[in-house]
Amino acid sequence: MSATSKRIAVIDDELRQLHARIAVLTAERNTLTALHRMPNEILARIFALLPGLPSDGVMHVCRRWHLLCVGLAELWADIRLESWTPGRFAEALKRSGSRLLHVEIACVDIPGASNAAAAQAVMSVLFKHAARIESLTGVLGSDGTQKLLTAMHPVSFPALKLLSLEKSNPLLGRYDDGLDDDDYSSLDGMSDDSDDDLSHSYHRRRVILSQLPLLEVLVLRQVRLDAELAVLSTLTSLHLANVAPFPVADLITLLHSTPNLRTLTLENATRIGFSGQDPTGIAPLPHLQTLHIRQADEEVATILQHIDVPASATVSIRRIALLGISNEHSARTLAWLGTHTRNAPHADTLRLYTDRPSFRYGLDNKFTETQAAGAVVVSLSSAEGTAESSRIANAVLRALAPPHLASITRLECTGVELSASVWKALLAQQIVPSNTIQHITINADMAGKRLVQGLSASKKFAALRELVVLIPVKPASTYGVADIAKAIGDFAAMYQ
Repeated sequence: MSATSKRIAVIDDELRQLHARIAVLTAERNTLTALHRMPNEILARIFALLPGLPSDGVMHVCRRWHLLCVGLAELWADIRLESWTPGRFAEALKRSGSRLLHVEIACVDIPGASNAAAAQAVMSVLFKHAARIESLTGVLGSDGTQKLLTAMHPVSFPALKLLSLEKSNPLLGRYDDGLDDDDYSSLDGMSDDSDDDLSHSYHRRRVILSQLPLLEVLVLRQVRLDAELAVLSTLTSLHLANVAPFPVADLITLLHSTPNLRTLTLENATRIGFSGQDPTGIAPLPHLQTLHIRQADEEVATILQHIDVPASATVSIRRIALLGISNEHSARTLAWLGTHTRNAPHADTLRLYTDRPSFRYGLDNKFTETQAAGAVVVSLSSAEGTAESSRIANAVLRALAPPHLASITRLECTGVELSASVWKALLAQQIVPSNTIQHITINADMAGKRLVQGLSASKKFAALRELVVLIPVKPASTYGVADIAKAIGDFAAMYQ
């Protein structure tokens, strides 16, 4: 061996000794830190707060953390799949022991043969553990949604309490219309009284509720429900969005089987007459606390006429004006609102505001929200002119009063275009009780000016303590700040 080789060997040996010494000193130093002295129980609670499975950033910090993560079954029971990785998934299932599982599948679609095979493997392993799944959430493209539901169909989920499935189109954003190209082709020429012509793929993209005996929360977007429904006595929250074609008659049948429902949300979820059947009976929902409906005129009116909702429930109703304004169906809805709120707790706030047009529903936001507990909210689209806004708001407020608006003490009008004559009539007739209002908030725009003019004409504002005017940093040329300043000045002189 040459002198150089011998010297290299000596240096390597010294380096090994130094590395070993450094490791010993580092370990000793770590034992002196507050983090190292933290009990395993505290570390475990911290790790449990981190989303998803333990990451490499946690697992590979030190031997102690690695062993702690591997040995804690609860850290592996909250599984989020952001890619189809069967090995990682199988490892999580093994380490979770017998714990109940919370699974979220965030893989948008399954493009390519390799991903399809990996997804099939993941689903096959997942549903072998169906008895342990307590919650299942999926955001998938059309192919992934169909494969997931196909895999679910022959399986029972005895512990599942939350199911949330969403068919996503990554090119259009988070949501689409719920139908694929093959669905549209199969719908061409369909009769309203037939459901048998739907494409086979669309029939398979549905949830069978009879397999979910303990289900409490059900959220479906662009996923179809099975028509054969059992009594869902455990269901407390139901959210359906764009599950068309779902007949209103089937919805009412479903609601008859949900006596303990607390929350009901319907977003463009039904179609009138799609099955050729009319809803029958009234579905009692004695425990309902929140009702949110975002549907076309006729569907809103029909649904409301076939459900029995407690007066204390918070109600939000939004029209989708697909074929323009429907006076007949709007009148039916307004009549329901008046009846529903007649014995409701009196509201203390009336809020009129402009709602921005929705990306998801370009034609909606043209109706009202009413919250029977605490506030009445009227939301109108910025696309509506003064005349149409006035007509809708006037009809809504008259339907709610009396007595629901009799105790209003706060009035917020931030953008709704009501004419001065409508304000004068509402205030003069005490539909909006100006003599009890203590606080008013308006924008520095023409809508605010008209309210102040109506208030001045009513000459009944003895309880008023505060008038707040919201002035934008960059006023638009149409705001008329000078006009509202003059109107408020005139009102202030009358108030004095």
